[in-house]
Amino acid sequence: MSISWALAAYQKALRLSLPDKAKLGCSSIVLLFVWRLLIIGPRVLAFAVFASCTQYSLFLLCGIHWVVMLVWILTQRTTFCPTKIQEYFFNAVAAFICIFDFFNLIEGRTRIRYVIYYSIVYCENAGMVTVWYFYGSATPGLYFLPVVVTVVAVFWIGVLVQVVYYLAFHPNNKLPYAGEKHIRICVPWSELVDCERDDLSKGTVAV
Repeated sequence: MSISWALAAYQKALRLSLPDKAKLGCSSIVLLFVWRLLIIGPRVLAFAVFASCTQYSLFLLCGIHWVVMLVWILTQRTTFCPTKIQEYFFNAVAAFICIFDFFNLIEGRTRIRYVIYYSIVYCENAGMVTVWYFYGSATPGLYFLPVVVTVVAVFWIGVLVQVVYYLAFHPNNKLPYAGEKHIRICVPWSELVDCERDDLSKGTVAV
């Protein structure tokens, strides 16, 4: 819950600090929190049950995930810090956050980034709970099925809440602020690809 609230509060504070950006209202903050909670909750539960039967393998999995996220973030060439070494440490912390949920660092449409990230995370979650289900205990308990359903299904409810947030509660879709565009359900593939290339060429903050 604390990680979910921190990510939601970060988005609110970030937009408050940028005068040209639309501000987040109370309903938007609530949807942001619920979306993050429904994504992070099943992931933490998957971590817990996986660790209960494999112990140190969880550290290996998180380490590999962190390295992959760090490489991904480095390719985005962010420019938040005055020196390269500070930027590297900033990216390392951002990659750590990405162990739990996606932390966007560059401006622009994030559809492709979310699809890639959530595909990786969902496969990891499903793999961890599968290992636990078949090898965690010789005698399945009453909680086995609820844990599996939570990890496998609640994640997609979180994605649904995310879609609702972007279509109905994102500030871009409420008021016509200058420099910002309304979020559409369907975007041409060519436009998405061009947008991603433009975003990677600049290290602007993401909102």
